[in-house]
Amino acid sequence: MTLLPRSVAARYPRQAVAYVPVEDCPPASLVIAWPERSRSRAVAALVRAAVAVAESRGMVAAVEASG
Repeated sequence: MTLLPRSVAARYPRQAVAYVPVEDCPPASLVIAWPERSRSRAVAALVRAAVAVAESRGMVAAVEASG
């Protein structure tokens, strides 16, 4: 069992999988983490794309540096 966004059930219907709505579940957060010294262009592109999608949907997107 796992909790997935409603969009997954709509996008990937499977006859052998039962998608059951959970109405009283608090909102979930998606976190992308990578090593502080990473200079991966692929990771940077993923983070930019995730922020753009979140902002386009009116969600809060934050990029924070730790350390």
